[in-house]
Amino acid sequence: MPRLSGSLSNKACIVKIQKENSDLASSSSGTVLDKNAGLVLTHASIFQSLLTSKSKLLQQIETSGYCIDDPFPETCVTVTLELPKAGDSNTKQMEINQSTNYSSWFIDLRKTANSLMGNDEVPMQHYDIKGEIMCVWKCEELQRTLIDLLPSSEGWKFSEDPPALDDASKTSDRPKSEANASNDSNFDIYKTSLLLPCFAIIKLEGSPRHMTVDFTEFFVPQMLFKGQELFVIGTPFGEMSPSVFMNSMSKGVVANSSGPSDCLILTDARCIPGTEGGPLFFGSPCHNDYSLGGIIICPLCWKNNEWIGLSLACSLHEVIVSLATVISSVKDINLSLTSSSVPDMSVSLHENPSLAKAMQCVVLISAKHCWGSGIYIDPQQGYVVTCSHVVKAIAVNSKVSIYVPHFGWSEGSLLFKTAPGEVYDIALLHICVHKKHSNIQRLRCQSNIAQGRGLTTLCMY
Repeated sequence: MPRLSGSLSNKACIVKIQKENSDLASSSSGTVLDKNAGLVLTHASIFQSLLTSKSKLLQQIETSGYCIDDPFPETCVTVTLELPKAGDSNTKQMEINQSTNYSSWFIDLRKTANSLMGNDEVPMQHYDIKGEIMCVWKCEELQRTLIDLLPSSEGWKFSEDPPALDDASKTSDRPKSEANASNDSNFDIYKTSLLLPCFAIIKLEGSPRHMTVDFTEFFVPQMLFKGQELFVIGTPFGEMSPSVFMNSMSKGVVANSSGPSDCLILTDARCIPGTEGGPLFFGSPCHNDYSLGGIIICPLCWKNNEWIGLSLACSLHEVIVSLATVISSVKDINLSLTSSSVPDMSVSLHENPSLAKAMQCVVLISAKHCWGSGIYIDPQQGYVVTCSHVVKAIAVNSKVSIYVPHFGWSEGSLLFKTAPGEVYDIALLHICVHKKHSNIQRLRCQSNIAQGRGLTTLCMY
């Protein structure tokens, strides 16, 4: 069975939190930020099943935006690492106690791993190490971006299951008290909304009491552009079946980015529940040319009861900047960042000229409760082509709203659409006021289509 190279297998892990003397447990993926210090970053969604209206974490995140004390003292945190087997072949678990130097143990094990890299016969082993929650905090910029761009009032929901049709009308982005989340369903939605922009630092048992961490090595500044290759590593379903899913890889591209410093990254890389907290790398693993650039925060999202199929990530730059803000305002946290650990790591989205030209002709169409993308095939005459199912809620000659990049919303009308079930799913629209769009260059139709030829899909979200 294919597995990750040694250089990648130690950058991701599984984080599990379990209530003592109880079957209540939750797990997700994690990112190893500093293997020598024993520092792991994960997403705060791992705490959702443990969160109640009276939880210390909920109250402190609401009031101050961070929690540096262990929010769940009656729980046990375990981090699972996948490394080449070392020592006794019968060893199933390695526990590190306070007398053990975590850094020395890890370095010794990595020496063994490095000497065996490339040998397909070397068995991998899962090492379970106890940990403790060091800090949970909210990334303010990410929260503002999510609320501005993907509000629940417009039908967005971040969940494993499709939302009920009336979820959006029942809830707001930020209920003010438990009274606004009077039932379990609404409170679950509130917890998801509260934890979505939050992250957690886990310190492994046996690591130094106070740690000074340099994050520079994890990120190589580069230009971020639509269509850029990336991959993510995570463990689907968390701890449910690590022998099958541990550190699985999924490849995709940058679909888009939004917010200050492009803190919210959208990708088509396939992620499923349990991969939250896993690392996102820009580049290709095949040529050892990659850099850690983000953390997966949400593998699934729904809008108006339709699955979107995008994965959301937060840029590592924004995660570290928000952590540095917390550290600077708190005296009792045993963590510090070196002066080089928050460089100008921000990424900005750049398009190549051909894509930029093509994107000018990609429009967003809103027809009652349905929405989708369209192609501005003739800006001079105002004609737009889309799929018939995008405008299924309206009749021919009805009004429709069309968003044109750099020009904003315009009113249009539906001229024609094929009936449901027909071979071609086509609709033709007309923008009423199109003269201001005359500078948009019309796209050329491609005729030399060949099997196996590469292509790029553009759409408007």
